[in-house]
Amino acid sequence: MFLHRTSKISTRSRSGRLDIVIIAVVSLLIVAGLIYVIFQIIGHSEQHVDAVRKTKVNYDESLDWRPDAKLSEKRIRDDLARHPSQKKADYSELEVNENCMKLIGRMSKLRELKMTRATIKDPWLRYLAPLPVRSLGLHGTPLTDKGVPHLLKLQCLTHLIIGDTDVTDEGLELLSQSPTINNLEINLGRCITNNGIKHLGKMTRLTILDIGNSPKVDGRCLRYLKDLKNLSHLNIEAIPVKPEDLSVLSDLPLVALDVGNSRISDACVPELAKIKTLTILSLTGSDFSGESIKALARLKNLRHLSLKNCPNVDEKSVQKLQAMMPDCNVKYSQMTALTEKIKRVEMKQEVQFLESEVKKEMDKFTKTDD
Repeated sequence: MFLHRTSKISTRSRSGRLDIVIIAVVSLLIVAGLIYVIFQIIGHSEQHVDAVRKTKVNYDESLDWRPDAKLSEKRIRDDLARHPSQKKADYSELEVNENCMKLIGRMSKLRELKMTRATIKDPWLRYLAPLPVRSLGLHGTPLTDKGVPHLLKLQCLTHLIIGDTDVTDEGLELLSQSPTINNLEINLGRCITNNGIKHLGKMTRLTILDIGNSPKVDGRCLRYLKDLKNLSHLNIEAIPVKPEDLSVLSDLPLVALDVGNSRISDACVPELAKIKTLTILSLTGSDFSGESIKALARLKNLRHLSLKNCPNVDEKSVQKLQAMMPDCNVKYSQMTALTEKIKRVEMKQEVQFLESEVKKEMDKFTKTDD
């Protein structure tokens, strides 16, 4: 009887241990699975952001989800009837026709017009000439060099957005004749090169210039900006630069500078530290090390600094820099560094390791029972 009870207790004990092991195995597999899924999601997200940054949607394909031109015309006609003195209008993403542009041309008080990715044609821009438009957004439209002469007829135009268009260096040469433009955005300038930036160097009225993410432009273009003595904001994101390219910037009255994803190395940091007027600096995705960022403490006016996604910068270095710059808001994250370090292959190896450890534990349990 005693042996029978002992056998039952032993069986229950083994059963209990087996339950614990099974629970442990399931828990490990769930945790491993969750980690794997999380990193897959992060990886896909970063790939998507990268793809969006580098890819231009085919213009004809983009028309598939636009409202019909007649509907656009009705909307603009209604706007004109209800608000004839409106000062702002946004007709982005619309398929417009010539009548639409004629109607916009009758909005005599219009100062700000946004037509991002609208289906305009160069000749239709002539209807805007009589308007007191100060800000015109044409990003992602089929604008070409032939449309630039019409833009020059806008006598009040100070802010122009023409990124992701078919404007080339020749168009920029024409545009440089503008006596009024002081804010020029050509982000994702697909068709411009360093030669086009050379023409912009004549636009001495410029206070804001954005040429970021322009694939045919590199840091050598910065030498052409040396005469822009009014330039306070400059975006050269994703434009690869070298230390010698940056040297010209210290002679400009820059308040805000974006050189994110521009392959900024340790050798570039001292050049950036010479731009004493900076209050905003974005160094997102840079290659420099944590040790070199100490030089940025020389920027006594700096109030906002982005060190996001810098794979060679650690948290300790950022904390030291923050202590040296108590009045500066330093933004830092290691998201990209982490996902770059832990590849899916490595995650698979981690899961295999966990499976191996579980197998060992199961083998031990089996031997104990024997």
